[in-house]
Amino acid sequence: MTWPPIIRVFFAIEFSPAIQDALHQVIVVMKKHVKTSHIRWTRTENLHVTLKFLPTLNTDSLPDLETKVSSMLKNYQPPLSLHVGPCITFPFEFRPRIIAMEVQPEHQLRPIAEEMTMICNELQISQRDNHEFRPHITLGRIEQPKHLSINDFLSCALPEIPNITIDHITLFHSASTDHGTHHYAVIKQFPLGGIEAS
Repeated sequence: MTWPPIIRVFFAIEFSPAIQDALHQVIVVMKKHVKTSHIRWTRTENLHVTLKFLPTLNTDSLPDLETKVSSMLKNYQPPLSLHVGPCITFPFEFRPRIIAMEVQPEHQLRPIAEEMTMICNELQISQRDNHEFRPHITLGRIEQPKHLSINDFLSCALPEIPNITIDHITLFHSASTDHGTHHYAVIKQFPLGGIEAS
């Protein structure tokens, strides 16, 4: 596929249909419990865990980036087992902007994210890292947070999310649509341990 000269991309953990469906049910419950039109809920197919976000990647750098990330991920043996933790909000508990679910254990993902940062620094790729890495799944973005707090979300009983087993990391292209949403397209999948999924 031919990409434009500058693209918006991110490395992420993508979910199986079963995990997507479970997370969708969480959003359904939250919508019923927190009755507001001021939350832009994440589309089911867009749910993921971001490891590294690159807002302005020059596509000339893409081959070297893919090669280095592929080589780095060979050092991480699959599968990685993760579980979805409690509901959290960003940046604050009161008047939050993002409603999310924490992904644990963090220590399994932090080294991957940090090595991706080092690779981008080595290749002089522009990054936007103004906050500490905290793996999470964004469920929705709150457009008018004035009357909401973390307690509005914690007080509802949420469906249980099965454990997440991952054997690869995915590089996505993110493109804005005319409706103000984002469309994600897979650029490349990188197997952990260099082992292709069967």
